[in-house]
Amino acid sequence: MAAPGCIIVSDDGDDSAGDAGSGDAGSSDGSGGADGMDEDTGAEGGGTADEPTPGLWIYAETGQSTNECEFLDDPSNGWGEYGVELVDGGFRVTPGDDTEPFDCSSGGGSFECPQRLQEEVMAGGTTLQVLVTIEGTLPMADAMAGTQLGEVVCEGSDCALAEQLLGTTLPCSFSVGFTGERAGS
Repeated sequence: MAAPGCIIVSDDGDDSAGDAGSGDAGSSDGSGGADGMDEDTGAEGGGTADEPTPGLWIYAETGQSTNECEFLDDPSNGWGEYGVELVDGGFRVTPGDDTEPFDCSSGGGSFECPQRLQEEVMAGGTTLQVLVTIEGTLPMADAMAGTQLGEVVCEGSDCALAEQLLGTTLPCSFSVGFTGERAGS
């Protein structure tokens, strides 16, 4: 089973992504960022934002991960680009990994993206589904940090056989820490 494609995406056509200057613009608290880094997320500190700035973003993993699903060699993608657009109550992420766009709620400096189907593998009478939830913070409008929380579940008549072949107990879980920065910030 391939590692899930997380939020890596292509340009969403918003040409404002290249218009950002020093990264100080768009900070909702006017702080323009801070010199310190958050030890848990790797993101810059110095305030919070209710929503991210729309446009093209850069995704990078922090190396903070867990993996109970031993058959997934590496449930991460490393880095990439993704699009953000504002929607009522939050924002929409537009992936470029052939998965559907998904919405996240945001406010008070944090965000959450509800569980969604990331990948599905069918074999005989068994279906393995990779489900992903995202939780994070918006330390400023041009930066985010969070964790992708994944779970692999089995449905069907051959789940015991699937567990035996994969050498694991299902469901199993994994997590991948990441940061996001608006392109040009």
